[in-house]
Amino acid sequence: MRILTTFAVAAAALWLYSPQAFADSTNGNGGGQGNGQGCGAGNTSAQNGGTCPGGSGGAGAQGGAGCVGGSDTVGCVIINANVAANCQLGINSATITIAELSDTSGNLAPGSVNGQTAQLNGWCNGTTSTIAVEAFPLLNAGTAPGGFTNRIDYTATATAHPASGDVAAVDTTTAGGAGTAPTVGVFSSNIDVALSLASSATARLLAGSYQGSVVVTLTPGL
Repeated sequence: MRILTTFAVAAAALWLYSPQAFADSTNGNGGGQGNGQGCGAGNTSAQNGGTCPGGSGGAGAQGGAGCVGGSDTVGCVIINANVAANCQLGINSATITIAELSDTSGNLAPGSVNGQTAQLNGWCNGTTSTIAVEAFPLLNAGTAPGGFTNRIDYTATATAHPASGDVAAVDTTTAGGAGTAPTVGVFSSNIDVALSLASSATARLLAGSYQGSVVVTLTPGL
């Protein structure tokens, strides 16, 4: 009985260390001796660590920066790829219609503008992407004589909703150019545009149609 036990142990040791054992194994797609297709996942052979990205002594993890080292029988193709920073507006236009701007005295009724809203929709995939807004006054193309005005100013706010918290860009029509562009980062959401702080000269409004606009700009950044 003792002789049989010794023989069994010796036979097991011989199988573990025989080169043929690697050829017959089915333990993954690794880079061992004949037991797979190059540098892949799951190989736990002691030969794997030298030629595949899995680590030393058979760590056998998939992926990594590519094969390390190499041999006469194992080759590796490293794949490098990239995703460009991008922003897009899925809904890029909306309309606010105000039926009447003046009060019974012919002056601006601020409440007719304040609180008006519209909704766009967009996304950015880069962490330093920004959102900016530029507001243009409501203007009447006619010439306003003394005591009348053809311009209404206001403030526009565009608010995006990334997971980290709302980000608002603000601009007023009394200042040239777009307002400060805060970082909106990675997001995909509605962009809510709201008007506030409407004002005009101390004069009656010239009759006719008025038109203004709010321009929302998303700028991608990595």
